[in-house]
Amino acid sequence: MSIKILQEMSNLVTDFTKKNRFVELVEEENGGFKYLQLMRGLSKGEWENDEDAIREIYGKELGNKTFEMLKSRAKDRLVNMIFQLDTQKKFKSSYDKAYYSTCKNLLAGVILLLQNRRVSGEENLKLALLTANQYNFTDLAIVALRQLRYFSSFSGSKKQFSKYNLELKENPSI
Repeated sequence: MSIKILQEMSNLVTDFTKKNRFVELVEEENGGFKYLQLMRGLSKGEWENDEDAIREIYGKELGNKTFEMLKSRAKDRLVNMIFQLDTQKKFKSSYDKAYYSTCKNLLAGVILLLQNRRVSGEENLKLALLTANQYNFTDLAIVALRQLRYFSSFSGSKKQFSKYNLELKENPSI
């Protein structure tokens, strides 16, 4: 993974001018100076390539393994921060907010169901399905219905399985 990819992700989720994100990073890392230096540099777009970043952070040339581990750690944190986006600030149109919310509920529902949290998982999937139908997000509605059908087959509820199966068959875009 290149520095450019990390910078793109960082621009979406970090804002070091606001105290809350910076404090969150500092408190979480407990003295991870090189990590914080990398995160600050990514948010400011200071480097053109990996070599520039390595020279500035470490002050010397070194093997790629150490820097790759640092980048991997940063990537994991940036991905986690994507799920903490405040959609009220990032998206201007209600359509974009609804699409993001539907995707988020869909993903949360699947994760919860995979962790055997059936009630909350189904609730998130149903919410995603409701929003998807309301805004005509057919692709997301199909995914939600397939997931609901799949997990209802494991629960032993023939009635729910038939309901979701029928809804899938009635959808003209399949």
